Amino acid sequence: MISRPLVHPALRIGCLTVSFASACASEPGTSATFGEASDSSTTGTAGAAGTTESGSGTSGEIQPTTSGTTDDTAEPTTDGEASTTDGEASTTDGEASTTGGEAPAIPFVCPGGAIGSGMNSIDVGGASRTFLADFPADVDRPLGVVFSWHGYGDSAMNFRAAVGLDPDADPALPVVVITPEDSGLPPPLGLDWDIAGGAAPDNVDLALFEAVLGCLDAQYEIDAARIYSFGFSAGSVMTNLLHSSYPELITTIVSESGAWFNDPSQADLVNIFDIDWDWPALDPAVGGTVLLTHGGPTDVTVLNILDLEASAQAALPFLAAGGRTVVDCAHMQGHTLHPEVPPELIGVFLSAHRAGQPSPYLSDGLEGYPASCTLRVP
Repeated sequence: MISRPLVHPALRIGCLTVSFASACASEPGTSATFGEASDSSTTGTAGAAGTTESGSGTSGEIQPTTSGTTDDTAEPTTDGEASTTDGEASTTDGEASTTGGEAPAIPFVCPGGAIGSGMNSIDVGGASRTFLADFPADVDRPLGVVFSWHGYGDSAMNFRAAVGLDPDADPALPVVVITPEDSGLPPPLGLDWDIAGGAAPDNVDLALFEAVLGCLDAQYEIDAARIYSFGFSAGSVMTNLLHSSYPELITTIVSESGAWFNDPSQADLVNIFDIDWDWPALDPAVGGTVLLTHGGPTDVTVLNILDLEASAQAALPFLAAGGRTVVDCAHMQGHTLHPEVPPELIGVFLSAHRAGQPSPYLSDGLEGYPASCTLRVP
């Protein structure tokens, strides 16, 4: 299990300290040696979901998450760089649709090139964008996709090493883990990511998502009912924007210490910067499931731009009104990943959910989750 000690909010807005080595290479005076991950696919341990009912709106029971270690059987990394042609990923209406619980379609077009294990580059709207891709051992079966977005000031390599998401966490439901490098947008234009909103191709990070998913779908057998997003801090805001923009495609997300800027009450919490948020509203009829974590009174951004605990408390009624089922996991460690929600449990959460189907937690409860997690139903 990865150690996730406290990160003081005055030091970072989204970088992580992991196993006593800094995972934020851009901060002066810190070591980034832990983030020097190889370009081969990383593997972790796989958790097993429980089925004992704990009830809606109550704390999950404390249960040890059973796990087994998977062998590092992923193929070695090639240079992984996709040779691309100029062009943009095109969409139909920017959203995938579902009908009667059927799997959604992926409407995006690959701008060119192939995606391999390790670091890749792709042309998106005339700009070269890079991202890490970690594949499961068996790529000849239907694959889910997890997009993993780092916090402000962090990097894809560091975040991938810190989080440790395993493509084979559930061998029966393998996934491709995509960890993008940010677009470098400074406040108030963005927060590394293009979080102000809008739609692709104007929003460069939504355009990146469409291009990468379009290329994966062209190259592999992608299970469109298993497209997920995970993020921390600014990356969590990016994850929330993706869910809001593609609600029928990305129905299940993990949002750690973030905010929803289609909620006026959360937008009003932003200090210093005046940003014209352009996020689509949540449609309660679509629904979805959110694993939400927040770190208590010290879960704030640098310069107190945003109190993320206050944002989380505002998000709970907002998501309920938006028809979202929420696994609400609180902690008191400040602006860092939840110490009791390891990558194994994230894998369990994602594997349990498919687009077009209700959360199994509505009937089975939260067995295997820490007592800090509460199931909240809309």
